[in-house]
Amino acid sequence: MNTTGKLIAFYRHIYSVKQEHLSYETEISQSTISQIENDKVSPTVNQLTKISRALKINSSDLLPKSNTNYPTLDISNANFVEIQEERKIYRELLAAKDKIIKIQEDLISKMNIK
Repeated sequence: MNTTGKLIAFYRHIYSVKQEHLSYETEISQSTISQIENDKVSPTVNQLTKISRALKINSSDLLPKSNTNYPTLDISNANFVEIQEERKIYRELLAAKDKIIKIQEDLISKMNIK
């Protein structure tokens, strides 16, 4: 059966996010994230919200489905190359956007010279 912890680990894996990074983004300790993923503790609503925002998914995606036929997630043999490539391209686009903004800011500051 899928649990919230397993779903967090699943999404973290497909988006290539390490626990350390998730901890930094959410301000939730890495040990707490590990305990949540290993079903040692249940996350609070606030923690779920922070985690879902950091992973850029809906909070509801982290809630187990009540359907008993819901498949168990096996991330060990899954092929997530396409998703990882899309994530890489997205990061590159964000970096390019940041560079463009910096160039624009520099140009604006030079234009305002008195």
